[in-house]
Amino acid sequence: MRIGLTEIAVDDQEKARAFYTGVLGLQVKVDAPYGGGASWLTVVSPEDPEGTELLLAPGDEATAALQAARREHGTPAISFTTGDCERSYRELQARGAVFVSAPHRREYGGTNAVLEDGCGNLVNLHEADAPAPRVLAGVAVRDVDAAVAWYERLFGRGPDARPMDSLADYHFPSGGVIQLIADPERAGRSLLTLAVDDLARELSDLRARGVDVGDLDDTTSAKVLIATVTDPDGNAITLVQQRA
Repeated sequence: MRIGLTEIAVDDQEKARAFYTGVLGLQVKVDAPYGGGASWLTVVSPEDPEGTELLLAPGDEATAALQAARREHGTPAISFTTGDCERSYRELQARGAVFVSAPHRREYGGTNAVLEDGCGNLVNLHEADAPAPRVLAGVAVRDVDAAVAWYERLFGRGPDARPMDSLADYHFPSGGVIQLIADPERAGRSLLTLAVDDLARELSDLRARGVDVGDLDDTTSAKVLIATVTDPDGNAITLVQQRA
């Protein structure tokens, strides 16, 4: 199931056609008589001509009241996505668009700019934040099954995936992945740094799970607290906490 059509009420269909095609750059999909001097007028994105259609529907008293209420609260009637909000803002201004707010960051993420369609509505442009890069760190071990038994204590859980017998993956909310890799020749040469929020508590939890960790080092760096631990293969793991 997908959304085939959505609509927005406009107080003048010809003005709406001029704005949504001539200014925003959409293209007419359907333009057919609909009775009472109105048209069934839909527009689509030229980038997705078979995608969702936007119906520019003639308004009435009820929709005019809704438009007025939305405008009073600064609520756009519709939102369009763009890959570069600042660039779209400049391009649309050059085509005569009237903006009520310039591009600005939103607390929930992304960048918005709001403009008038000249037909009773506010229109939002939204640029989503770029996804965080996904980082994979490999740790060479002699035997993955034996290593997993130790890393289960380090992370407090088993691996999230075993793509192969020679691999074990731990996934993290930030998008990072730590992969244990069976590679006896390189085992013991890996260096891994893990950032934690509360190093003292982390060390306490690790000791409770039977992990032999070093003491908290608060003298080496003025920026971070440090502790080190070595896995059974000799790979060095450094735990760090940013100082307040």
